[in-house]
Amino acid sequence: MPAEQRSPEIASEVALLDAVVAEVLAATVIVIGAPMYNFGLHSQLKAWLDALAVAGTTFRYGATVPEGLLGGRRVLVASARAGFYGADTPMASLDHQELHLRGSFGFFGITDLEIIRAEGVMMKPEVKERALQAALQQTAELQAA
Repeated sequence: MPAEQRSPEIASEVALLDAVVAEVLAATVIVIGAPMYNFGLHSQLKAWLDALAVAGTTFRYGATVPEGLLGGRRVLVASARAGFYGADTPMASLDHQELHLRGSFGFFGITDLEIIRAEGVMMKPEVKERALQAALQQTAELQAA
């Protein structure tokens, strides 16, 4: 629909989506807070990722596969999870959060993705404390690198 035919509501939404994409295009480092919600992403984070999927801007269709256009950026994700969903756990098959993030950013051409994870934050207080300390330690190691 041509811009002059859009309702004010649609024009406002398009402007917001354009601003989201422009912000990411201007960034070299993207920091995301992503708690796990029901084994996946929060709906607002999912909507933000959907807004980034702009053919010709953040990816393009190649001869055989799509090609990401956001390479050269770094993404840091701070993730909190009530339980344990890592690859070596019985609940690993329910981790639709990290897979979605890695898949989406990979699709956009971003391969420098670091996830700082605090798992078990709804378990016993001592488990939560260990999880938070481990996440803080991982953050400190990233800062030192």
